[in-house]
Amino acid sequence: MSQTRRSARLQDTASTTSTAHVRVDDNEQDDEAFMDVEDEGCVKKKTRGRKRKACEDGDTQAQTSHTQAKKARGRTRGILKDLVEMPWDVVSEIFGLLKPLDLLNLARTTKDLRAMLMSRSSVSIWKEARSQFPGMPECPPDLSEPQYADLVFGKHCHECLRNLSTYILWDARVRLCLKCLDLNSREKTYHYRFQRCPDELHRLVPTIRVNKKSGRHSRCKELMYLPLERLWEKQYKACAESEQYKWLNEMVKQRKAISAHGDACLTWFRTFLENCNLQKVSLIEGRRAIVVERLKKLGWGDELAKMSDEVQPQHTHTVTKACQKDLTERVLLNLEQYLITFMERSKAVRLARERKALLSLRLPVLNAVRNDWVASLPGNVVFPATCDLFLDPLVQDIISNIPATATFTKDDLQPVVDKFSEITLRWRQDIDSQLLTLITEAYGSHHSFDPQTVFDLATTFFSCNACTYSSKDVQHMRYPRVLIHACASTTSRNFGEQEGRDIDTDERIVADILSQGFWNRRRCISFVRDDLQLIGDVVEMCGFDRNTTTAQQMDVVNPIIECIACNDIHQGRATMTWAGVITHRYSHWHRESKKLMKLEVLNEKEAAIVRQQVAEIQERQRAQAHTRQMICTTCSQGGNSVELKKHVKTAHGKSTPTSDDIVPILDLNHVPPLYRLWPPREEEEPSAPQVATAVE
Repeated sequence: MSQTRRSARLQDTASTTSTAHVRVDDNEQDDEAFMDVEDEGCVKKKTRGRKRKACEDGDTQAQTSHTQAKKARGRTRGILKDLVEMPWDVVSEIFGLLKPLDLLNLARTTKDLRAMLMSRSSVSIWKEARSQFPGMPECPPDLSEPQYADLVFGKHCHECLRNLSTYILWDARVRLCLKCLDLNSREKTYHYRFQRCPDELHRLVPTIRVNKKSGRHSRCKELMYLPLERLWEKQYKACAESEQYKWLNEMVKQRKAISAHGDACLTWFRTFLENCNLQKVSLIEGRRAIVVERLKKLGWGDELAKMSDEVQPQHTHTVTKACQKDLTERVLLNLEQYLITFMERSKAVRLARERKALLSLRLPVLNAVRNDWVASLPGNVVFPATCDLFLDPLVQDIISNIPATATFTKDDLQPVVDKFSEITLRWRQDIDSQLLTLITEAYGSHHSFDPQTVFDLATTFFSCNACTYSSKDVQHMRYPRVLIHACASTTSRNFGEQEGRDIDTDERIVADILSQGFWNRRRCISFVRDDLQLIGDVVEMCGFDRNTTTAQQMDVVNPIIECIACNDIHQGRATMTWAGVITHRYSHWHRESKKLMKLEVLNEKEAAIVRQQVAEIQERQRAQAHTRQMICTTCSQGGNSVELKKHVKTAHGKSTPTSDDIVPILDLNHVPPLYRLWPPREEEEPSAPQVATAVE
């Protein structure tokens, strides 16, 4: 491209440091200067590293030879070739329908079109294109029509020529990206003054406000355009002292006119962007309506009517992104699977929300009815928790089928009250089935048991690993305590995550409202095969059959077992009841030392001493003032044995309370603790231990 001709006056009034971005004086708007905007709009491809290195090394001859070796391309005459051959009035009519940015892009396609659109004779075409934007300020005298169009509608940075997000400095007549703006500006400080420039001109330096990030926050900075500031300082110093005042007056007058035009452009451009955004929003809303109609055709109309505006599918990021372009049939087909998945998920969420709203009003009523019924029962009666009561089909039918708009009261649950016994029986059969499954898994396929009597066997102990923090500090219990054990119906903070399972809607809602979980959904109740083997060995050591002996038979005999390995010359011999062996196995001492349990049955004389002492210890514990281990079988009031005896006498009129009136609370561990029998054994080990069991 030939070098653009510039006048001395043009150089004096230039407002940018880029040699390609020139401002043309109105007296010299010849065709060549009119075409200057093309130089700044064409982004040249960067030379590859090897070629650039060859040029830097001075190997120009090889480069020239390579260029000449290329086959000269003929002029490509495509579908636009007939435009330049049409009559001028026809061309003007066609180009007048285009927008300024379209004209700029069209001028960059071929040399013929560029020569046509960049000539002074095409000014009317540019004005006609600019007239499509009402209220747009007229082209200023310091810019040509193509330059003005490029400033307002261009996409590239005037400095680096990259197509990036740009900022327009209307007074400086430049469009810059953020990086180039940082290189060509500085933050404005009001105490700053030119060294030799008058203050009148300093006030007219173009500025722009930019939000810049500083750490985690952002603040607005006012930046000054430095190239123009430096140019004015240079020109001011170049003038003779007698001409400086004249130059200053002319420059201030010229800059005030440019500033006024820049303010008008800024005001119009803001309105223009707002209108563009409104048009874009309107267009997107129209496309969203097409998506909604598509969903209605797919059968989701009723569900859409029940959704709030914030969560409807047409407002999601995926759909909004698709609506940025025309919604063709292919685009809609690609969106269908996403829309269906979204609607299914939204419907599930809505149903869960409605279900929770319903149960939040009705579960407390069910809980109150259940508590009233439990209060009328004698102590230690086995009954389901409210969450398990909710699972019964009769309760589900009543809670779910009464309309949500109706007031739910205790009277609606009267059929449940009338059939509490049947509901409890169904619940107990369901829990028994789950317990039998645990036992079957522990016994394995090589052993069999009688489901009718297995719960009564002495070897049937269930474990709860949720009673303490450590998984090995388990608590053991028998049937029927396992049915109403508190841990089996409690829930945790990370509900469902520990168990590694999915939680259904009702179970999660019940957990949120009642802070309860369905029986053993946490899987804290288990049946351990090693415990089965240990108790079976103890039963046989006492002279009974492990497959038929019941716990009641063992309690009647009440054999006392000694762990010889735990003998302590300072504390005495470690003795316990037969049921305490399994607890002793998991004791802290055995867990830390990992020694073998060496068990032996005490003779009757020593056993009688231990039974008497253990019974006295239990009586003392149950009579302590602040304990709550006992319960009144008549009214289910809990407390210690001393207070409950007084209660039975005064409240129930029994002058001599018996052991049937006051019993231990079912869901508590009543196995007697380890008793140290004195004197201890000698330190040598016994010659032939009868049982040797390794502690895990």
